[in-house]
Amino acid sequence: MPNSYLPQLAARALGIYEAHGLDVELVEPEPGPRNLDAVGRGDYDLCMTTVPYYLWARDEDPDLDARFIFVTSRRIHMTAFAVEGRPAAHGRPITSFADLAGASFAVRTQLPANAEGLRRQMTKVHQERLVRDYLGLLAHLGVEPGPLVDVGLGSTLDAVVDGQADVGAEWIELGVAMAANAAAKGLTIRSLRFADAGVPGYLNGFIAGARTIRERPEALARFVAAVREAMYAVRDDPGPALELLAAELPDRDPATVLERWRLGEPNMFGPDGVGVGTMDADGWAASVDYHVRVNGARPVDPATAFDLTPWELALSAR
Repeated sequence: MPNSYLPQLAARALGIYEAHGLDVELVEPEPGPRNLDAVGRGDYDLCMTTVPYYLWARDEDPDLDARFIFVTSRRIHMTAFAVEGRPAAHGRPITSFADLAGASFAVRTQLPANAEGLRRQMTKVHQERLVRDYLGLLAHLGVEPGPLVDVGLGSTLDAVVDGQADVGAEWIELGVAMAANAAAKGLTIRSLRFADAGVPGYLNGFIAGARTIRERPEALARFVAAVREAMYAVRDDPGPALELLAAELPDRDPATVLERWRLGEPNMFGPDGVGVGTMDADGWAASVDYHVRVNGARPVDPATAFDLTPWELALSAR
């Protein structure tokens, strides 16, 4: 369960859904782009997904009948990680984006033998995107990449800790395990968020089927208001959500989930803490352009990726 689902737990624990007149059933999501297909078919009303998965689903079905109604993370979570103070291939420690020039980068080309079907494809696509996203960052910065180091089946972030490569890239939340691994070896990690270098793009949010938007916009407006309230609730006091997490998902470590949530907060709330969930045409144009340019997604009209009707109704009801 991603840390970004904490607000859904908070909404249940605090009765936020009920206060907004909602009866919400949480179901196990289908993998990757199949989740979008299910919403488009009307199997369920909403799902939470990422922009890359949405564009993947649109690649396969240009007529996908689903739109974003709420953006949870308004900045991408991609981050470059390096060991603090360790000289890179160019002889200097990595302390800034400029130091990525010439540094070696960890890549993973092998997949686990037990990964099959769509899960295997999703893993392969993710690993390939990490490389393209990192090289896209360097192109954005105008610096030359260093050598790519294949770490086989192992974790690219653990390979960086072990000194096999200078830099690894992943979502900021996945740096939690890397930092713990580094700390056990007396090391600390330097994190460089792509968004801080000006790399644009939304990351994830809630998708609704176009039919649901047309036929039940008021219900979706109440959902938008409830999710927004729940996100603030987790930011201000995560205790109720974490208590429900511990009761219902005892195999998850609440401290780790909370740490991952805190790392993602700057991308959700911004420096002023306002505007949670907001999106606009310019933001979607930048998001689509990024994935077309860097990850080879099929171009789509950004205006067909989102619908502001539930958001506008939620605002008018305040």
